Amino acid sequence: MKRGVRPSQALLVIALSLAGVGVGHVGEYMLLAHDDTAWHRLLAHTGHQYLPSALNTATFVALLGLALVFVVGVRRGLGATDGGRRALRWSAALPVAQMLAFATLEVGERLVAHAPLNDLVVVLVIGLPLQALVGFLAGRLTAELEQAGERLGERLRAASLHTRRSPSACPLPHPSPRPCPRWSAAPIPARGPPLLVVA
Repeated sequence: MKRGVRPSQALLVIALSLAGVGVGHVGEYMLLAHDDTAWHRLLAHTGHQYLPSALNTATFVALLGLALVFVVGVRRGLGATDGGRRALRWSAALPVAQMLAFATLEVGERLVAHAPLNDLVVVLVIGLPLQALVGFLAGRLTAELEQAGERLGERLRAASLHTRRSPSACPLPHPSPRPCPRWSAAPIPARGPPLLVVA
């Protein structure tokens, strides 16, 4: 069994983790802010002005990634992919990727916006567990979709093989012709004219 990760799997992990980071970002700053005014002020103060508009992009990327995962599962069920390579553990890969991406983005956004780093510890204490929870739930959903696609592919493959091996597809043998009866004519004895008897 191969233990490596395919490039397509790595790209899906990156796409889904970035989408999850966006969702987790919004949830975290909604918890930190008391109202809409404080929320927008907090976003501007920490360099997250792009976050509300980026949420739509994150949702689109997440839906596209989930659809691709389902297609990959269908292809594996059909036997079109490498079946010897083990499936990715989404519920473990996504939380780790999201926490790493979240911590990197938080530090980078504050450095770019020249925002103070004194509240970064509070943000990480709240944000990292939230990102882990979002990543775990997304990983479970992703794994279920992949398994559902694989089951569908296996059913389609079995139906295709059954259709190819169906006996109805073979030509029916032609019935053997019935032998014609043979008529044998019995010899008819020759009869002469009647004899005239004179008394």
